[in-house]
Amino acid sequence: MENIKEKKREITEIDHLFVDEKDARFWKTEGVRHNNLFWVRAMISRKREPAPVEEEDVVLPINTSEKVRNYKTKSLLYKFLADGYNEPTEEFTRGIVNGTHSDNLGGLFKVFTGNKRMDDGRAAILNMNGQKFAETFDSLREEYCRNIYDTYLPFISPYESVYRGERQVMGLRTSDVNERYKKAGLGVEGGEMPDYISHECEFVSILSERIAGLLEEGNIKDAEEYEAMCVEFLRDHLLQWGAKFCEDLLALAKSDFYKGMALLGRGVFNKEYNRLKILGVL
Repeated sequence: MENIKEKKREITEIDHLFVDEKDARFWKTEGVRHNNLFWVRAMISRKREPAPVEEEDVVLPINTSEKVRNYKTKSLLYKFLADGYNEPTEEFTRGIVNGTHSDNLGGLFKVFTGNKRMDDGRAAILNMNGQKFAETFDSLREEYCRNIYDTYLPFISPYESVYRGERQVMGLRTSDVNERYKKAGLGVEGGEMPDYISHECEFVSILSERIAGLLEEGNIKDAEEYEAMCVEFLRDHLLQWGAKFCEDLLALAKSDFYKGMALLGRGVFNKEYNRLKILGVL
């Protein structure tokens, strides 16, 4: 009988992630086709991909009145990002098709001072104006699920722990994010994890609203405490991965709305990065 040497199968990181060899082979094949967009890329990467940043001029507020206005605007802007990165609701979708959200963003940019990506993002969202509500609501919910939770490639992770190379959900950074929320007297409602992109944006929104209120009351000490909390959270968490998430979302998005959300977030996070750089935090 002829001796047949059994070929040794090369064991890779992907093999360790899947019990079923068929799944591992599938990801190895499809991973080549979608190398820029899927969870496994982040989970097997030994070196985290840094969030992209670019130099940009940023004007800082020069007095308390300007700071109050700036933080109020930031609160509304980050709330919009939080809603836009979350599963679409009927109320939010109505604001998209009737142009309310785009109009509000235009007003916010006059205060917050936008950049080209933010402007392009608003323009893309404005393209949704006038579309039929029912059809738009169904299509956005379908696209959201396909972008974030689909079982087919490509899809992206909405969790910081995965994006930052922990190769799992509910990692150490998830725990740290949750502790930051608790320190501010906040908790996570629903089934999503603390380091979900929508939750992190909402946290910045809430902190910004508190800072504006405390400054208006003349409570400078507490306002500065929350400012430090907000800056540290941006530095240590959201700005570390938010822009990369937005780039991946832009590559995957089909609708003008999700293209707009990707551009808008990318512009906001870039502006925040440069603001913190001026402040000497980065």
